[in-house]
Amino acid sequence: MDWLAAAAEQGRVGFLGGNPAHGLRCALGGLTAGADGEPFVAKLGFDQGMTTIADEARITRHLAERHTGIPQVLSFQHGADWALLRLPNLGYRAPRHMGVPEIHGLLRDWLRDEWRDGNELPWLCDLLDQARAAGVATDWCKKMLERRYRLSLQHGDFAIWNLRLTPVGLYAIDWEWAVEDGVAGMDLAHGLRQEAVMIRRLGARGAIARIRRQAARTHWRFYLEACGWGQAHDDWLRLGLIRSHFNAESDSRALLAELGVRLGPTA
Repeated sequence: MDWLAAAAEQGRVGFLGGNPAHGLRCALGGLTAGADGEPFVAKLGFDQGMTTIADEARITRHLAERHTGIPQVLSFQHGADWALLRLPNLGYRAPRHMGVPEIHGLLRDWLRDEWRDGNELPWLCDLLDQARAAGVATDWCKKMLERRYRLSLQHGDFAIWNLRLTPVGLYAIDWEWAVEDGVAGMDLAHGLRQEAVMIRRLGARGAIARIRRQAARTHWRFYLEACGWGQAHDDWLRLGLIRSHFNAESDSRALLAELGVRLGPTA
């Protein structure tokens, strides 16, 4: 890792942080050595954490070649029990809220002109199996599997803190949970959920009321119609919150209860 060692020798590397729940991995930030140092973010993982870093490197490299708003992989290195992913530092300017036009434009760009039945999407089948095992009504899960969905690139943890506004457009970071054959509208549901709960600190009833108001605004209403949700906004939100709960590890039991969906206490 000559580039990292050289930057460290010049005092150009700092520790950005790490979440203990994510295992032995952390993020570093800095400038490469030399007069024209290039800003970077480096993700370092050890033992099982290295698998996550390797997966993110593979996913990000693949998606950046096919979609807008995804950073390029600058380098990826690994050893027997470690992996290091270097990405460009896109700055720290995030959108202030989910309603900014750049977010709408990016989600529109990720829509695909392809539709598929729910039972043809393995990740969705697995998700609804988990939901059914946790107590969600079998009839509703069956309806969701039989529904026809517009496909979209799906980030998996689409929240404003994972977005960066740059002079050349909006970028999303942290792609380890991405699904290329995703269901259109799921990222919006998760983003609105995170804004209502994590940023505005609303309780379940207030959060659901706010998400419904946001989804009814003209630009998001037209977007959800383009996604194929039409008048089925409650089903869109139920499915989005179930995905947030199981896949993005964002406990949504109280919010789902406001929509008539009961998850067991161990879900």
